[in-house]
Amino acid sequence: MFLSERVSVIMPIFNPDCTIVDSIKSVLEQSVSNIELHLIDDGSTIEYIHYIENFLKLDNVYFTRLNKNAGPAYARNLGLEKSTGRYVAFI
Repeated sequence: MFLSERVSVIMPIFNPDCTIVDSIKSVLEQSVSNIELHLIDDGSTIEYIHYIENFLKLDNVYFTRLNKNAGPAYARNLGLEKSTGRYVAFI
């Protein structure tokens, strides 16, 4: 599908495991070509950056880490503030 408008995808994260790689790939492999992905870490207590560090090198993937757990609603709202797309999707 061709969509010239940017789509912002917001993904709150809390203590993910290796399955986060599949989630990120699923978003980035969509047929919509103009996607920006906002990964919002909601105060995770485990270290997982090694799973996602290759994605963080991409121009359309953004990462924000919160110092303490504030809940998924807060993480989604923060993602909304940072998004630049005309359309927004939550995952």
